[in-house]
Amino acid sequence: MVGINSGLVTGLIKNKIGKPKLINFHCIIHQENLTCKFPNDFSVVMNKTIKIVNFIRARDLNHRKFKEFISELNSQYSDFMFHTEVRWLTKGKVLERFFSLREEIKLFIHEQKTEFPEINSLAFWYKLAFLADVNQSLNILQTNLQGENKLITHMASKIFDFEEKLKMYIEEVSENDFSSFPKFDLMTKKNTIFSDEENLTDVETLKSQLLVLLVTSKNEMNSRFNDIKNLRNSFRFIENPWAVTTKEIFEIYIMNCNIGLLKSELIDLQKDITLKDIFNDESDGNNSNLNEGNFRAILKYKAKDIDYLKNHLESES
Repeated sequence: MVGINSGLVTGLIKNKIGKPKLINFHCIIHQENLTCKFPNDFSVVMNKTIKIVNFIRARDLNHRKFKEFISELNSQYSDFMFHTEVRWLTKGKVLERFFSLREEIKLFIHEQKTEFPEINSLAFWYKLAFLADVNQSLNILQTNLQGENKLITHMASKIFDFEEKLKMYIEEVSENDFSSFPKFDLMTKKNTIFSDEENLTDVETLKSQLLVLLVTSKNEMNSRFNDIKNLRNSFRFIENPWAVTTKEIFEIYIMNCNIGLLKSELIDLQKDITLKDIFNDESDGNNSNLNEGNFRAILKYKAKDIDYLKNHLESES
């Protein structure tokens, strides 16, 4: 329907069909799901974790914590899910619970005399802890993007904020600072692997893998949300007309607005001290006090943009 190289919308754009001009970008929530394609080193850890969870889940256990874990899995996630590719949003929850029961799980696997050698590997638990932390951050982002009455401007801001956080994470990990990853940080402090010279080779390999994961995630987000970035000033204009200049709203022309009239009205609006004070007092930033006679182009654009983007998101999510 809306593929970047094919589909109805792409066809309409290529053939210049439609008025006003069409804007083509994929559902924000769906794109953010697609960013979670981990490098092979971490995919192996995720798949092995699911196998161990399935093994535990298939047994009648009396251990209280395991019973709670299994009950939680049975109530929230279907049987089918654990025999197929686990959904993105679920991964973080499973990893977090699995990590919190790591000592009990290791003991249980040893008692069962089952071949899961990974549980004896410190590198396995390091990667699992890091995966749990990264997925927790992604889950928070996903939650912020879901729900009713979400303005496109707020959703886009969450995406841009997370991209900046990924840049920060990369810088931190490069300097052996893992404070943004509490589970992984706990592992490093408990096992002192990053302070032992004899483990230097393993440490550098692990850190390199962590950085690959973060850089891959950052690049995926940058690529998939590039179309949203192209409308960033447009979003800012919707949220706060005083935050943009006339030079920054060129892409608004995409919405088939009268750009000359829009710029003229923007100057009038930004010079109106009374309206700015009223805007600062409004928590929703809906500019309900704008006079249609004086700011017809601004109101028309904002209504058109918000309505279009809202309908687009509702139809895709």
